[in-house]
Amino acid sequence: MGEKRGQAFETMMLVISVIVAIAILGILLSFLSGITIIGADAEQKLPQNVKSIYSAGYGVKVEQSIDFRMGSTITAKDLTSNSFPESDLYVECADDASAICGTGEDTAITIIENPGSIFVNKAIKASVAVCQYPGKDAAYLVVIGIRDKVAAVRSKCMG
Repeated sequence: MGEKRGQAFETMMLVISVIVAIAILGILLSFLSGITIIGADAEQKLPQNVKSIYSAGYGVKVEQSIDFRMGSTITAKDLTSNSFPESDLYVECADDASAICGTGEDTAITIIENPGSIFVNKAIKASVAVCQYPGKDAAYLVVIGIRDKVAAVRSKCMG
């Protein structure tokens, strides 16, 4: 008699298997959501980061590697999302990033410091930090630097 099991037992085993599978899937998805297989796109990520810092009112948001696509333009209006005046947004290059970032067209990324705009002359991956502008009330700063050199963009952001 011990070997005969009813249909209810088999159904319960199936339900438990489904619950375990959903739990494993949830753990895997939460882990994979933090991994970027293809680099984050600057046109999408930068406005999100500016809005995040603006909403919080403090902090620094650093991206180790963002894709800047050739020919793309990111204006002050794109970056602020009309959340605050464009004149309160600044874009600067990290101190060690003159090879990739500058105000002339001979670099991969051309910037206009205020109101901050970005023009991409050559596809490149770069590190970026967004923060409140040190020493200026209600102003925000985007710092572009060499890919993977997050310390340089963070320190420029911190003043």
